[in-house]
This record gives sequence, C-alpha cells and structure tokens, in this order.
Amino acid sequence: MPVISRTTPATPRPTTQPTSLQVKVSENDPALKAEVTGGGMKVVLRGTANNRGTVASRLGLEFDGQRVSVPLSRGDTAKAIAGKLRAAMPAGYEVFTPVEAGRSGAELAQFGIRKVAVAKSNVAQIDAAFARATKRTSEAGAKVTVRELNTAVRAALQGGLSAEDKDALARNWASLFTGASYQATPAAQREFAKLQEQLDLPVYPVR
Repeated sequence: MPVISRTTPATPRPTTQPTSLQVKVSENDPALKAEVTGGGMKVVLRGTANNRGTVASRLGLEFDGQRVSVPLSRGDTAKAIAGKLRAAMPAGYEVFTPVEAGRSGAELAQFGIRKVAVAKSNVAQIDAAFARATKRTSEAGAKVTVRELNTAVRAALQGGLSAEDKDALARNWASLFTGASYQATPAAQREFAKLQEQLDLPVYPVR
C-alpha cells in the first residue's frame, strides 16, 4: 500500500519594515551624551544634564523636515529629557521605544521617532450641534436633551476623538450654565457626567 505523505508549503517570513524615521541629534550639555544608532533611526541618550556650559543647554532633533528643540535643566536625566521631547513633538509625530531598545533607566533612554495618524478635528460639527440644541425651536426648547447631547458626541467621535474635540465638548457644555442652572434637562446633565469620565473630558469652571 503506497504511503501518502503531506507537506506544508513553507511560508516566507514577513519582513519587518522599520517604522522609525531617520533622525539627526545635537546637544551641548557637558554631562549628556546623545547619539544616533541603527542606521540613524534610534536615538540614545546617556547621562544627566548639568547645564554648566558657556551657553544654556539644549537638545535638538531633526527628522522628516521637522525640528524639535528642548531646554535642558540641571538634573534632567536621560529619561526626563526623553519625556520633554515626547511632549514637544509636532502633530503627526511621536517618540516611541523600539522593541530592540533593550536596557533603559533614568540615565539611559533609547527611542525612535515615527509618524502617527492625526485625528480629524470635529470642532465645527460639535459647535453646530450645540447651537442647534439650544435654539428655542429645538427638541426641548433652549434646553439640551440626551438625544441632542449624544448627537454632539457622535460628531466628536467621527474619525477619532482629538484633544480639540474633547475641549469643544467640555467648552460647549460649560457655556450652558446660566449662573443658576444648566440649559440642559436633568437626564442630559446625568449623561454628561458619565461622558466626562468615560471620555476623559476637561473640566471648565462655571460661574
């Protein structure tokens, strides 16, 4: 009886394309060392800045036609400086830690820069939704209802909820306060309290 053997065709291993952008780094602090490795795609910072040079210490990055520079203070560790750079990134770019970064600590930081999708701004649509909801001819007159609030939230979520969208929701809600109460139904007020926590909306003080 013939023996039938089955073979599974070999599947080629997918190649991993680098997600980092090529970076140039510059720094002028006597106690900090900054270099680029990995074909120009990984930044390595070592040391703690002391800001004792002849000019104020700074660290700068150049990538994809962008320039980012942050001031260095005495005592800034490599990890702290990486945090400053993360906060200073222009829209559409981020600092990230590559898988192969390896050991890190307060005085050693390894990271790359990559492009990220920018959430579409829906501020105009949010403002328009609240404007319609506060018209006297709307569902509950000048008071915003749960349905109208949810319409504004759906507009904010289109294409991703950006920081500007969150701000617009919170700002419009705060504007509903008349000094004594909100121009919103009790149900809508309860709903917004839930949304504020779920969506991590900023809190605007009301008067």
